[in-house]
Amino acid sequence: MAGIDQPIQLHDLLRFDDIFESEEEDEEDIEIIWNCTQDALDQSLDHLNEMRLQEGEELRNDLTELIEGISEIVKTVKGLSEKRGPEVREKLQTRINTMIDEEKIDPERLEMEVAILIDKMDVNEEIIRLQSHLKFFLEALENDEPVGRRLNFLSQEINRELNTIGAKSNDSTIAHHIVLGKEKLEKIREQVQNIE
Repeated sequence: MAGIDQPIQLHDLLRFDDIFESEEEDEEDIEIIWNCTQDALDQSLDHLNEMRLQEGEELRNDLTELIEGISEIVKTVKGLSEKRGPEVREKLQTRINTMIDEEKIDPERLEMEVAILIDKMDVNEEIIRLQSHLKFFLEALENDEPVGRRLNFLSQEINRELNTIGAKSNDSTIAHHIVLGKEKLEKIREQVQNIE
């Protein structure tokens, strides 16, 4: 078959000057077209800004709810960790007493070792820092200027403190709460990527 192998494209037709005829441009027509275009563009930008504000408000509400959820988890972990000191001391003393004759144990030395162990397991500093990061996160959400980088940084700090608490506590109940907190934090980290 004879003919053209490929479909005709617009740029093929534009090569021929005599196919299309254009009228001379009228300044008045150009101004009318520009005004219509500018009005449509202004309306589109206004609509875009309204949508961004609405999305930002929904995002702020969601992030606030998640941060408040982590705050509740931190309060629970704090309560659990405060009870751990005496429990750990009692368990250690019971285990040591069953393993060694009481006469061979120096009570002062035992108390010192237990205190050192409890201090290593103490997560109070991490809880204080975590509460501070959560507070700063909520304050940043109320800011009208771009806060995406700050929220990203605070998310990393919150994650670091949660990890440290989980590692130091050596308690399954606290570990469970830390996992719940990290699940909420993961949602926060995903949302923060959408904030400028």
